[in-house]
Amino acid sequence: MDETAMPKQAACWACGTSVILPCQNGLYAETYKCGWCGAITSPQKQPQNSSLLSRLAQGVRQGFVFVIWLVLLSVPSLGFTCVLPRLLTGPALFLNIAWAASLALNILFNFAAAIFRHPGPVELETGRDAAVPAGCFDNCYFCAPCQAPKPMLAHHCSRCRTCVMEMDHHCIFLNSCVGVNNMRHFLLMLSYLIVGCTYTMAACTCLLWQERVAVTSNWSRLLVPILRSGHFWEFFLITPRFLVTAPWWLAGNTYLMALVAGAIPGIALLLVSELRLIFRGQSYIESLQGRAPNTRPGRLRALRRVFGCTHPVLWPAMRWHPPPGTAAAALSYRKSA
Repeated sequence: MDETAMPKQAACWACGTSVILPCQNGLYAETYKCGWCGAITSPQKQPQNSSLLSRLAQGVRQGFVFVIWLVLLSVPSLGFTCVLPRLLTGPALFLNIAWAASLALNILFNFAAAIFRHPGPVELETGRDAAVPAGCFDNCYFCAPCQAPKPMLAHHCSRCRTCVMEMDHHCIFLNSCVGVNNMRHFLLMLSYLIVGCTYTMAACTCLLWQERVAVTSNWSRLLVPILRSGHFWEFFLITPRFLVTAPWWLAGNTYLMALVAGAIPGIALLLVSELRLIFRGQSYIESLQGRAPNTRPGRLRALRRVFGCTHPVLWPAMRWHPPPGTAAAALSYRKSA
């Protein structure tokens, strides 16, 4: 600290206490910590007003989520009308419909919960009196866009325009962040999607083998004329032609197989990446920043922090509110207290 420089004071944004700024080589520190409440003051960028372009982008993102809803609803709809009734009969049909319906219900429930639950509200115990208690804003920054305190574990999302506790990432498929409050629903949605896509692929493959004569006949009717004419550019039009001219059950079966075949690798990769970060005690943002985790919890302890202290058999259950023992449940308890 430079002793020859004149002392300069600044007020803490949280409690208003005067803080003497450290000085080095005649330059005063721009970032400093209050000795009373523990709040950290640092240079802030001025929040920008939402422009027409940003509002338009938000509308596009909401429209994309609506398309995802339609795609998710199309899979059980086509499965119940195109695949299962033609593949099975009798009790086997009803058992498979019940199994597929339970998978679809869990996927849609967790997808809705991940969207509509707040990913991680910031709640700080600042006391009920006008005076700020000592250390109540320890290591908290000031979020200029939110005009509110931001703890160390919180991150401000420019798309959601809010701070999220233990934010992992902003998911374009949800148009929302994944944080401490909806991580459980996000992981369950991915898990159920893997099981549902695998079951759909197996059912569609069995139907193709069962109806292999009709499938071969329909594809030959489209492919043979192109090969004989030599107009190979018509291969680019073969998919829409097939969907229009093929029987309804075969068109639906082909759509489902193409959809789940493209979705399974991406969903599996995302689920494995999320579990790997959870086992390391890290979020996706922290991994991008190169911030090492403070501790490395065991795998079971890390999973219990997300799914709760109940028996693992109960982890996949549909629950809107967080189970006891999760980080989200602790957050809800502090909020209610």
